[in-house]
Amino acid sequence: MIVDDFPQQPADLKAMVTSTTTEKPTTVLGIVLWLLVGVGALGGLVWLFLFGPMAPQKPSEEAKKEEAPPAGLVTFPKERWEASGIEIGTLSQKPFVKKVWRTGRLGPDETRIAHMSPVVDGIVREVRVRLGQSVKAGEVLAVLDCREVGQAKLELVKVRLALDFAKAQYDRTVQSTANALAMVEAMLSGVGINQIEERFRDRSIGELRSQLMSAYARKFQAKAQYDIDLQSRGTISEAAIIKSRSDNDTAEAVYRALCEETKFQGQIQVRSLEQKLREAQTAQSLARAQLLMYGYTTAEVDAMDPIAEGAAVSLYPVRAPFSGTITEQHAVIAERIGPLVQMFQISDYSRLWMTADIYENDLPLVRGITGKKLRFRSSAGMAISDAEVFSVSGEVDATTRTVSMRALVSNSAGDYKSGSFVDVELVQSGPVSISVPLESIQREGRQAFVFVLDGEDKFRRMDVQLGAESEGEQVVESGLSPGMKIAVRGGFILKSELMKDLMAGE
Repeated sequence: MIVDDFPQQPADLKAMVTSTTTEKPTTVLGIVLWLLVGVGALGGLVWLFLFGPMAPQKPSEEAKKEEAPPAGLVTFPKERWEASGIEIGTLSQKPFVKKVWRTGRLGPDETRIAHMSPVVDGIVREVRVRLGQSVKAGEVLAVLDCREVGQAKLELVKVRLALDFAKAQYDRTVQSTANALAMVEAMLSGVGINQIEERFRDRSIGELRSQLMSAYARKFQAKAQYDIDLQSRGTISEAAIIKSRSDNDTAEAVYRALCEETKFQGQIQVRSLEQKLREAQTAQSLARAQLLMYGYTTAEVDAMDPIAEGAAVSLYPVRAPFSGTITEQHAVIAERIGPLVQMFQISDYSRLWMTADIYENDLPLVRGITGKKLRFRSSAGMAISDAEVFSVSGEVDATTRTVSMRALVSNSAGDYKSGSFVDVELVQSGPVSISVPLESIQREGRQAFVFVLDGEDKFRRMDVQLGAESEGEQVVESGLSPGMKIAVRGGFILKSELMKDLMAGE
C-alpha cells in the first residue's frame, strides 16, 4: 500500500486525511445543486419577463372589439362633403313608373306616297320639276300632248252651245205659255177685249196671241149679233135668229176649245222643252265629268275656252296630288307614255311613320297604347317629341319574335328625316315603392348596399334588395324605409373610406 511506504503519521493526522477524503464528494454535489438552482432561477426570471406580469400586454380580442369602430360605419367630416361630391336625399314612397327606351325607325307615311302616272296616252312636251324638288299640291309637274283631251274639250264646247239653245228655248216657251194662260184666264173672267189687248201688249205669247184674240173677238161679235137678232124678232125671220144663235154657240165653243187647247198645248210644249233641256244638261255634265276624270278641277273646267286655246287645246297638265318631294323621276321629253308608265313618285315627308319592334318581354308596356301618345327622341340629339300610336300588330314575328308598333309623327318643319333611327319611350306604372338613384347604390360582390346618414357625420352601410330599374332609379324591395336619409351621390367615396378602415383594422 502506498501508505505503508510513507513513514508512520500521527494518529490525528491520519484521521484528518480520512475525514477530508470522505467529505469531497459531498461538496461537488452541492455545487452541482447550486448550479441547477441558479439556472432554474434565471429561467424563471426570463419566463416572468416574457410571460408574467412584467411582460408587455397585448390587447385581447374583446379589447379590440371595444376599441374598433362598429362594422359598416364610416365617419366622414361634413365639411368635406361638398368637395367629395356627397349629396344627401330623404327617402319617400311614390308610384314607380317603369320607363324603357327601345330603338325605332322613321319612315315615310305609306298613305302619302304617290306613284304618278297619266290617265291618258300622250307625248311628253314639258318636264317642269327635277328629282329631289319640293312641290306644292296642284303644281304642274309635266305637260302632255293628248288627242283625247282635245276631243273632250271640243265636245264640251258643243254641249255648251246645245245647252244654251235648249235653255233659251225652254225659258221663252215657259214665259209665253204663262202669258197665254194668263190671257185665257182674263178672257174667261169676261175682261173686255180692249183691256186684254192693253194688258198683254208687251208680253210674249207667240202664235197663240192671234188665235186667242181672233176667237175672243168672234165670240163677242157672234154674241152681239145674236142679241140684235133677238131684239129684232118679228122683223126678221126665225131662221135668221136660229142661225145667229148657232153662230154664237159655235163661236163660244171655238173660243172655249181654243182656251183648253192653249192650256194643254202650253203644258205639252213646256214639258217637251224641259226634256230637251235636261238632255242638254246631261250631255254637258258628261263632258264635264270626262274632263274631271282627266284631273281638271271644277274651276278649271268652268273657265275653259277651248276655241280660244287654239292649238293648245290638246295639252294636258300632270299635277301633284299633294305637297311633297320628288323622290323618283322617269319622265323624258318627247317620250310617249300612258297610264301604265310611272312618270314621278312624290313622298310627303310632313308626316312620318315611326316603327318599333317590341320584344315579347316588353308587351305589357304597349298594352292599350293604340290611340295614345308616346315620346321619342332622335339620335341626333334633338328635343323629345310626341308620336301618336295607330297600330300594334296582333302577331309575333316568327323570326325576330317581336311585335311591330307604328306611330304617326308630325314633321311639318322637316326636322326629322325618313330612314333615321330614334329612341322610343315605353312607360308602365307600377306600385308605390321606395326608389333610389343608381349612383347611390354600391356593391360588394353580389350584395348591393347604400350609405344611410347616421348622425351628423357618420354613414352606415345598409344592405338592400333591389327591384325594377328605370331612368337612373331602382326600386328597393327591402332594407330601407321612408324618411331615411341616404347618400344619393358620393357613395363611392364613402365605400373607399369604409374599405380603408377595414384594411387598417386587419
